[in-house]
Amino acid sequence: MTDQKTTEELNAQHVSPYDLAINQIVQNRKRAYPSIEQQLDMLYWDKINGTENWQTAIDAVKQQFPKPE
Repeated sequence: MTDQKTTEELNAQHVSPYDLAINQIVQNRKRAYPSIEQQLDMLYWDKINGTENWQTAIDAVKQQFPKPE
């Protein structure tokens, strides 16, 4: 897996505004998502308790940083 490029690197490569926006959304989501360890723990307890805490947490981040249409 490759690292995401910074906005400055993308600007220097003359990347489209849409691609810049998507890159920023991806970076924001990465910072906002719970850690993988926390997500796995949520999934485990969701399975045990019949809850949807993991899905709720992921949906909240996706709503906070929506992709453009």
